[in-house]
Amino acid sequence: MQQAVALVQALLTNSVLNFNADGTYILTALNDSDTGTWSLSADETMLIMDNDEPGKIVTLTEEEFALEGTETDNQLGSYTVTLWWIK
Repeated sequence: MQQAVALVQALLTNSVLNFNADGTYILTALNDSDTGTWSLSADETMLIMDNDEPGKIVTLTEEEFALEGTETDNQLGSYTVTLWWIK
C-alpha cells in the first residue's frame, strides 16, 4: 500500500486540476494533460468525473479542494483515498 501511495504522490505533486463552467476539466501532471467531463450530485456533495463512481467532496474553498473516493485493486482490495489540491 505504501508503494501505491508514494506513486500517486509522485504523479500528482505539482499537478493542476481546472474545472470549467461548461462541465469539462483539465488535469495537468508530469507535463501531460488529461481532459474529461464533470458534474455534481443533486445535493452538491459528490463530484462525478467521466461518469465514474462519485467522489465525496470533503473540502471546497478558494484555496483547497479535497475529494474522497473508493479505489479497488486486484491485490489490495478496496480502500478509501483522499486527494487534496491546494492553491
